[in-house]
Amino acid sequence: MLFQGWRQYLDLVFPRSCSLCRRPIVGSRSPTLCGHCQQRIKPIAHSCWKCGAPKLSGEQQPEFDRDSSKSKSLKRSCRFCQKQDWDINRVFAYTVYAGSAAHAARLCKDSMHESLARSLSHSIGDWLYQRDDFLPICYDYIIPIPQHWFRRLMFRYHPASVFAMGLAGRFGIPMSESYLKRSRWTTKQGLKTISERRESIRDAFAVSHPKKIEYRSVLLVDDVMTSGGTLADAARALKAAGARQVDAVVFARGICAGKLQPSAPPSENRMQKAHVLHSYQSSATAEELRRRLH
Repeated sequence: MLFQGWRQYLDLVFPRSCSLCRRPIVGSRSPTLCGHCQQRIKPIAHSCWKCGAPKLSGEQQPEFDRDSSKSKSLKRSCRFCQKQDWDINRVFAYTVYAGSAAHAARLCKDSMHESLARSLSHSIGDWLYQRDDFLPICYDYIIPIPQHWFRRLMFRYHPASVFAMGLAGRFGIPMSESYLKRSRWTTKQGLKTISERRESIRDAFAVSHPKKIEYRSVLLVDDVMTSGGTLADAARALKAAGARQVDAVVFARGICAGKLQPSAPPSENRMQKAHVLHSYQSSATAEELRRRLH
């Protein structure tokens, strides 16, 4: 409390600047983001149960038999994950990887912006605390997606670990970085296609202490989820070691913008094609009449 009081006076003399827009931070609850940038990083209001992607307005899932486990998984999927066979039970995604959120996610990968990652972890914790479907008591461990030991030795910083540390402190869940390891070196996923990402990350994780994972519920933490290959392979390794449940929390969910547009019904598509064909035939007929007149 005393530091917070002095902080207000220090801000008048040495004002803090926003990590994204470099504007002075005045009257903001976040120590690294101004109020304008905080409003631009909006949490996902309605998301898919399985992959955390935003749902379209009015999108409804088909009804399935409640007694079938396969039907349950299909009912909770969306157009982004309905064809994916993942070992993740559920994904909580805070925001969409676009605009200011994408800028913040890229900055968090640099150790110079560790304070930004720590501030965003507090925002994710507040968002999860307000959700009725998130129960921290259900999880035995919080495990960040690990780096390869050589990359961790080089950089000494990992944004997923910062996010996981913030969530572990908020909810009082034990955090472990030694139970899951990256068993082989993988190249960066940024410039790869979806299929290339899934292939490069396949069998890249291993469990160091299977006895401590057996019959436990694990909450994986990562900064960005795009194809889901990294989280899916990590969850596969944990499930193979005997984990009972594996959920995931990510700061940003990368999605294909084309799939956000609602597809037209088949009848409407047929009408559009018929209209185009009629216009083409009319123009062809007019061109033939013009040739005969001349």
